[in-house]
Amino acid sequence: MEQLKYNRLSSIFRRAAVTALLLVTACIFSPDDGEEYYDYEDPPYLAHPRLTHLSPQSVQVDWEAHFSETGAYHFILERKTAAGEYERWQEGSADPQFIDTGLDSGEIYYYRISAVQQSGSRKPELVSNQLTLSIERGPAPALRFEYPSGRYVWDLTFSPDGNYLACWGEDSLLMWRCSDWQTAFAEGDAGSFYTALAFNPSGERFAYSRGNIVWVWDRGSGTVVQTLISDPNQVCLSFSPDSRELLSADFRGRIRLYDVASGQLLRTIDSLGSIYSAFLNPDRETLACFAYELMQVYRRDGSGIVKSFPAPNVIYQSAGFNADSTLLLALKADYLKRLEFRNSSTWEITRSITLRESYHNSVVAVDISPADSILAYGDGNRLHLSSLPQNDVKHVLPQFAGRIVAVSYSPAGDLVAALDDKGTVKVWSTRETVDQWHARE
Repeated sequence: MEQLKYNRLSSIFRRAAVTALLLVTACIFSPDDGEEYYDYEDPPYLAHPRLTHLSPQSVQVDWEAHFSETGAYHFILERKTAAGEYERWQEGSADPQFIDTGLDSGEIYYYRISAVQQSGSRKPELVSNQLTLSIERGPAPALRFEYPSGRYVWDLTFSPDGNYLACWGEDSLLMWRCSDWQTAFAEGDAGSFYTALAFNPSGERFAYSRGNIVWVWDRGSGTVVQTLISDPNQVCLSFSPDSRELLSADFRGRIRLYDVASGQLLRTIDSLGSIYSAFLNPDRETLACFAYELMQVYRRDGSGIVKSFPAPNVIYQSAGFNADSTLLLALKADYLKRLEFRNSSTWEITRSITLRESYHNSVVAVDISPADSILAYGDGNRLHLSSLPQNDVKHVLPQFAGRIVAVSYSPAGDLVAALDDKGTVKVWSTRETVDQWHARE
């Protein structure tokens, strides 16, 4: 099944997802009655440990505390043994800091952290609540790649045959073979921006834009088969279902349709606003355009508008068809962060989903598995994986240092890739995790 294609904002375009499993539970316990503690007023302890960062490799603990100036305070990190007893694992100063958990892939450890005071020869006194947490680390990514610091990366996508993963942005375009994750294609031009890329339906060719030029490459021969002149503000490219035509859309509102074989500009369509997404409809008769506060459907021959859907105070950040081209999925950038499912023949809304995002984060990356069963979207630096149609969040994975800007499923759904705004690309195999989801249901 072909993957669902998406386009996004001019600075952040299409998609990223993840199947690594990270389960985190944190709760605060009162100490045992049999031990001696300082008798402080309510609350009874000077400090309350608070988790401010957690990953499979490390935790960061801050202290909601006002330690006195006398005595030495430090934290103790204990790890639970197979016998069920806690043993001292690490200790250090009671300041905000990262703590290496020493966690290996596939292991589950239980930790307990607390702050103590050491005064002379006296026994250390507990001066904080005890924070107990468990960490489970899922499978490591099949691919992890980091762009040089300061380089912004726009987007990533799998080829329709599932053999390649492409990623592009500032200064460079990279493509990896999914069989061994070796680089299959690389191009760089300092000071330039690779703003859009699209594969044809067979995956044998791909087109990409840099500046005002669009190159069409034949993957088999490794040669450029066409060079097209377009606009420097291109935001998306899209092949027709028969691969004979190529659509190019720019942010200023102009859509161009080219004949790939001859390079001839067939027609130009001027939309009514700044374009964020545009693509050819599989019906071969129309094309869809998403602009600020507006969704429009144009006749492919340029003879006029078929339908127009005003959307006040809304930007459509992502849009694309599902695998069998029966549904159009669009992400609306209003404060509710809604996904709209539209019938691709009538264009009417068949279903709407509100994403369960944090109030301070913005969702710009979304993709759906080929079977339309799992929805993946980035909420800040966390990747949400939800089952459809209920949109029940199965996992929330804080795996990225930066904000997730792209998510992409492979056509077979066995791989999911994600990209953050710091230039980190990660790819996971989904098979093990999907089986685990089904086992829990």
